[in-house]
Amino acid sequence: MRLSVFAACAAVCVFACPSVQANQDEWFDNARQVAQEKVDAVALWFDGYFGDPQSDPDALAHNYMRVIARTLWYAESATQTSFRIRGSLHLPRFNERLELLFEDDQPDEPDPDALLGEGFNETQVALRWHWIDNDAWKLDLTAHWKNSGVRPGVRFRRSVVLSRSLALRGYHRFDYNSEGWDTVTDLAIDRTLTNSSSLRWRNRIDTSLGREEARWRSVLQLRSIQGDGVGEIGRRWSVGLAGLGSPSLTDATKTVSFTWRRSFWRDYLWFEVEPRYIWNSEVCECNTAGVQLKAEVLLFDPD
Repeated sequence: MRLSVFAACAAVCVFACPSVQANQDEWFDNARQVAQEKVDAVALWFDGYFGDPQSDPDALAHNYMRVIARTLWYAESATQTSFRIRGSLHLPRFNERLELLFEDDQPDEPDPDALLGEGFNETQVALRWHWIDNDAWKLDLTAHWKNSGVRPGVRFRRSVVLSRSLALRGYHRFDYNSEGWDTVTDLAIDRTLTNSSSLRWRNRIDTSLGREEARWRSVLQLRSIQGDGVGEIGRRWSVGLAGLGSPSLTDATKTVSFTWRRSFWRDYLWFEVEPRYIWNSEVCECNTAGVQLKAEVLLFDPD
């Protein structure tokens, strides 16, 4: 049943993209032009390029699908390999307010040391109703189908442009299950350096109200993109901290990483290499080096 849902979503998305290469070129050109005019658009443009799961529905067109193959190796643990599908489909019969989100997640292959993105946290399918939607803020009603059943929730997004080169973006989400409320708060400050480079400070807190200690993450990123179309190269330098409960630097996981991402053959096909080094890694409770490899295809309908 699960595979059939993903297959159907993939088919819809593929048939919605009859001329993927031409539309992709047009979309990236338009995105670059808009990004040069607004600092918040610059941040979303980078998120769309690097495939940030938190911002994908806001950064990309209405209908999109990412097909991701990933291999993750740590010096102190076994190699993890996963294949994942993630995407979004708008349902026009509902005045484009209703959005279907889906991800083929692998809960048995987590990456606890990852600092970026929210994903759907074991979600297979989700519905999101855009109750209030404008440039500055959004309020969505959500229903997530997870292994534990249906989880209703609320998602709020606020975007504030502080100056010509500085923007603040915040996400807050409540999800309810049989054990109570879970919350996610994600706050990012973006500073545009040039038309092709940006600095981001991102902070996130995950909590289960009254049940578990809060998990927190903070990461500073320098992102840049060079080139245009096929052969375009993205680079991302990251320094991060993560912990559980008390924000003690002694017990925190510390991560430094570098991501090199390049399109090849077509500008919707990417290959990514990310070496990283982690102090106090959750994988082994030790210091360890790791490398993540990704191959990714992006299909979508820019209209």
